[in-house]
Amino acid sequence: MSDGVMVSVIMPVYNSEAYIENAVDSVLRQEFDGFELIVVDDGSKDGSGAICDRLAQKDERVVVLHKPNGGICSARNAGLDLARGEYITFCDNDDEYLPGLISENYTLAKRENADVVRFCRAKTETYNGIVITETVTGGFSLQAISAGEIGRKYGEIKKARSGVWTGMYRKGYLIKHGIRFDESMRFGYEDVMFNLSCYEAGGTIVLNPGVYYRWLQRLEHSTTGKYSKNVYDSIIRCLHKEEKIVRKYNVKNELPGEWQLWLTKDYIAELYDRLRPGIEWLDKKTIMSTLKTFREEKAFLIRTGRREQKYLLQQGFTTWLMWNLFQKKKLMLLYRLIYLKKRK
Repeated sequence: MSDGVMVSVIMPVYNSEAYIENAVDSVLRQEFDGFELIVVDDGSKDGSGAICDRLAQKDERVVVLHKPNGGICSARNAGLDLARGEYITFCDNDDEYLPGLISENYTLAKRENADVVRFCRAKTETYNGIVITETVTGGFSLQAISAGEIGRKYGEIKKARSGVWTGMYRKGYLIKHGIRFDESMRFGYEDVMFNLSCYEAGGTIVLNPGVYYRWLQRLEHSTTGKYSKNVYDSIIRCLHKEEKIVRKYNVKNELPGEWQLWLTKDYIAELYDRLRPGIEWLDKKTIMSTLKTFREEKAFLIRTGRREQKYLLQQGFTTWLMWNLFQKKKLMLLYRLIYLKKRK
């Protein structure tokens, strides 16, 4: 803790002049003494940088760093280097903090001596200002999980999802274990890798079921879900990292069937979604080659017994079918079924 700063909020900014002021205001409205907001202007080409400077002049809690464009991971790492707080949180430049995010999660972190606190978010999808869907994460209770309990409670931890903006992280823990954002991940999965690294290190994890963050996904501008070779490589690296965690904490024996469930939802379904029809350069040959290479990953070469099959079926017929078709290498049949269903 430096100069009374207990929590550092890191906000990467890039070409967000229409939204940045609302995002910053939502953080500054937090009822908590002792936080700083580090706004990292990552080489914006619009008026975002000037807006950041104006906001900093109005409120001494705002610290602005201007840097050449390097991507969101580079911007967040630059914020980590500047952060003076005992704990770190994140906010994207077009989202919103909800009341109590800093105060209530910092109180929990101190009370439980937590290395990581994970909480819930609301997601609002809009298209040209019209709300399409609204969802909330959750499904877990308030609890502190020690390193020795991670294997048994990993399923609970997974319910907190992957966004780093639904986390509060002890800065000393990140430094001790060398946890930073992987700047080679340019088009997604950097949050997944960051959180997996935190879990692998084996600290105390606190789960808070409160909803404190609003993810505002504007579909007309969204790049989420696009495919590139970088995306594929990032998925594979996250898969390998999570496979190590599952082995380290003996998750397969602690939670039979859940590993197959996560493989299906977090990796198989995600890759198929990225390979959706309509991407011009993705022909059938490229799609088939990508899926075949993916199927040969060691993580998928596992036995699925009756107990695991029963568990998957309990999660839904679609999930059970996806896993079994993928296991049986019916890769293009699964592809056709997915997109036939989505076209209806």
